Order: sequence, then structure tokens, then C-alpha cells
Amino acid sequence: KILLSVKNYVPALNTIIDVGANSGQFAIAASKIYSSVNIYSFEALPSLLRTLENNTKQIKNIKIFNYALGDIKGDIEFFQNDYSLASSALEIHKNQTDLFPQTGGVKKIKIKSERLDDIINEMKLDSPVLLKLDVQGYEKKVLSGAVQSMKKIDYLLFETSFTPMYNAE
Repeated sequence: KILLSVKNYVPALNTIIDVGANSGQFAIAASKIYSSVNIYSFEALPSLLRTLENNTKQIKNIKIFNYALGDIKGDIEFFQNDYSLASSALEIHKNQTDLFPQTGGVKKIKIKSERLDDIINEMKLDSPVLLKLDVQGYEKKVLSGAVQSMKKIDYLLFETSFTPMYNAE
């Protein structure tokens, strides 16, 4: 639904950087709305990689990266949630578990993290470029690692919550 609204304001996109790809929901919709777009999907959870690959195998112009983007290069602690959409590099806030009890099951794991500034040259960015962030409260960290990259980004798309859902640092 959100991409149909985006299409009204941004009729053409050539590149999408999909950070927080989960099982490919956004990439699939984007490939239907912007049929010739190149998509770079980032998903931190190793347990979702196979699902993401299977769900997006019909997309011809997609490249998948199985690591997080943030403000550091190296291993980080990550909170893998039983409800994968709530997984985050930030610890879940009590508000979230109160409002959505299914988000209560969490396991700490270590994952690889990169900075967009360090890897952006691995991508062929044809303007206009959309950076989509769905990283459960970690948006500021991703943007902190993308200072130079922002010169190549035309549009930003991310969800916002006005109630704390994750414990920020």
C-alpha cells in the first residue's frame, strides 16, 4: 500500500536500497510497481535468508546481502524476535510487548554489520535512488553510517512510531 502512495509522488525509481528486507515483502511490491528497478536488499537475520531468497527469486534485478547496516563495521548484538518483524539491533521496549504480546520471545545473537558508506561502491546506483529503512528503531544508526552515501540517495522512506517500541541508546 505504501508503495502505491510513493508512486504518486515518485513516478520513476531506478534503484532501491531495501534495508530490513525481512522475507521480501517490500522488494516484491517494488518490483511490481517499478518493473525495471534494481533492488539491493539487506536482511540481518540469518534465519530469514532462505525465505527471502525463495520469495524474491522471480525478481530479476535483486541482490541480497545477509548483514545489518549501521554505524559500525563488525559484529553487533542483535535481538532476534520470535515474531521476525520485531527483530532489532535494539532491545525491545515494554510498550511493544504490552501492545503486541507476540513480540515477547527474544533471543540475543551476534550478526555482521556494515556501514553503507563502506559498501555503497559495490552497488550500481542509477538515479533516482530510494533508501527504504525498516530497521525497528535503528534508523539513526544506519543513517550515521551513510553520511557520504546520502549524496547518492534521492528519496528516503521509513516507518515512524510515536510510542517508544525499542530502547534507544
